Amino acid sequence: MQAFAGRFQQGVMSNNLCVTFPFRFVLPGRYVDVDITMLSSGDGKSAWVFIKDTPSHAPGIR
Repeated sequence: MQAFAGRFQQGVMSNNLCVTFPFRFVLPGRYVDVDITMLSSGDGKSAWVFIKDTPSHAPGIR
């Protein structure tokens, strides 16, 4: 989570948050690949983070 927290805060502060990027959550004994989408409203009063599960690229580890 730390990997994109700064990105989120910077986007909110600049009112320019419209980005999607891949991210890997590392959990005990496995990982989960996801796409992170961060958006902000045009007026800067709201911001959202969407997380979508994506297929793993490493066979047998999920």
